[in-house]
Amino acid sequence: MVAIAILLAHYNDEPIFDWNGVTLNAIIAVFSAMSKAMLAFTLSECLGQAKWIWFSSQQRPLSDVDLIDAASRGPLGSFRILGQPGACSFISMGAIIVILSAAIDPFVQLTVGKGYTLKFENNSNVRISYAKRYSKGSFTGISGTIPVSGDPNYNSSKTETDADFEMKSAVFYGLSQPDSLISQQTQRSCSSGNCTWDTFTSLAVCSGCNDLTNKIEIEKVNPDEYPLVFSLDISNDVILEHSVTTKYRLPNGLSGDSSIQMTAYGTSNETESVSFTSHDTLIWSMTMMNFTVKEEPTASVSVSAIECGLWYCVNSYKSAVKDGNLTETIEFAPSKRKPGSWRPFVEPIHWRPEVDPPPITYNRSSYISRMDLQLGEGFNLSQAAIYSISDFMYATFATPIRKKGINAWVLHQFDYNTTIYKPTAMQVLYNSQDLEATFASLAKSMTNNIRRNSDNNTVAYGKEGKYMVLIRIRGWFLMLPVILIFGGAAFFTIVLHYTNKCKIAFWGTNALPIVALGGKMGPVFNDNDMRASKMEEYAKRQLVQFPTHEQRCNFSRADMTSRYGDYEIVSPLRTTVKQNSSNGAVSIVSDDA
Repeated sequence: MVAIAILLAHYNDEPIFDWNGVTLNAIIAVFSAMSKAMLAFTLSECLGQAKWIWFSSQQRPLSDVDLIDAASRGPLGSFRILGQPGACSFISMGAIIVILSAAIDPFVQLTVGKGYTLKFENNSNVRISYAKRYSKGSFTGISGTIPVSGDPNYNSSKTETDADFEMKSAVFYGLSQPDSLISQQTQRSCSSGNCTWDTFTSLAVCSGCNDLTNKIEIEKVNPDEYPLVFSLDISNDVILEHSVTTKYRLPNGLSGDSSIQMTAYGTSNETESVSFTSHDTLIWSMTMMNFTVKEEPTASVSVSAIECGLWYCVNSYKSAVKDGNLTETIEFAPSKRKPGSWRPFVEPIHWRPEVDPPPITYNRSSYISRMDLQLGEGFNLSQAAIYSISDFMYATFATPIRKKGINAWVLHQFDYNTTIYKPTAMQVLYNSQDLEATFASLAKSMTNNIRRNSDNNTVAYGKEGKYMVLIRIRGWFLMLPVILIFGGAAFFTIVLHYTNKCKIAFWGTNALPIVALGGKMGPVFNDNDMRASKMEEYAKRQLVQFPTHEQRCNFSRADMTSRYGDYEIVSPLRTTVKQNSSNGAVSIVSDDA
């Protein structure tokens, strides 16, 4: 059993081996059979010895010889002895161990099970996209030439942009789909469905939102002044029934009142935002004020403000695919806009970009060819990509007309019981329960597109995981065999104790002592009827005691109690129990007067 334990400990969580057809189960089966054979031999000899101990202390029914002898041969005989009332306790212990030892082989085999684990190995076909440079989109001039001027943003020429179609799709996908689906859009190759990659960095789009409610300024107005809705060239019949006495304003000029549900101002110029003025790679910021009118119990207006933004950044990714699902741990990698990048190819006089770097916002009247915008070391965006995305964000999140610091709004028309969203994208922003999560999903979708369509299709190589079948040891199944072995050892110790106490030679299962003692005891059975059934019937009524050198073997009263009643017979060598057929009385007659 020690050898089995060593083998199981050595091969636990190891691949299944097969050496010329020999498996671990086969080796374990050999050791198990040896352990069981040794235990069975020990139990057999101990039960055989228990027979001499049992008959040395007092007179016992002769049939007990057959019962104990049968128990020493296997489980069936052990079941017989357990079914007898008055069986000696320590002999019953040996019989129980014999019965349970039949389960040693299956329990030992059950310790060797199978488990599955993923083993990862480098594979050049395992890939995931990341971006070092993104240049999709177009930026073209319509007419005119670049004038000689000290202002790099001045030009009489007109320009046009067109964002990459996949980037446009990514924006709408990010606004309309849950994060769980957006996360799976990252381009990767993992045929096994289980892959890992080392940490890598990539050009990305980051997002964030800031609460501006505490920055709202309240302004009292003349009750006769028209509500804001009329400044936006839209009417609301219900608003005409009451006047607006309070207006609300934010530091960037966004204003509003209770005549409208939401006002917003979107820009790609960080200087026009409230909380993103330090983000010199700003793609878009959206400043929003929400107005909720409560009529009961008293008329009141609840105003809240929030500003959310998107900007170019560099993130580090720890990616893994498990069962086909991609998960990525994303951390922001500090990467400032590199001084000197985004400079014009023809630099105007006295221009100092390190002191006052120009914003990356798109201006149709600016036709200055610029170098790439560089973040950190080696992460670039082309002018065409930046301008085309900036222009597309204006077209998506802002109206062409800006009035009183407003270029987007939401208005509920009570007369038609409908809601107007200007532009359409305001449906998503107004109805969002978590604007920070909405912008995070939008940023992730745009990042996925940048990584998928980066220049040179840069990819990170990873490891592919394949399931391997391992040997998985279930050690609790060894508890029964170990308990039986220790039980067998305890039984052996008890038998030795009584053997020494009763001064009996260790005869075990040897049959020769029966012949020797039989000569001393004389005839026992009727020679005229030697049928097995008759001998068994007679043996149940015949009480015998095997003579020993010294009568020092004393059991407890329970062990010395005969199944025929509470009496003791110790003097005769052989007696016969007789029962009166008429009254059922039992009498004991000595065969050796």
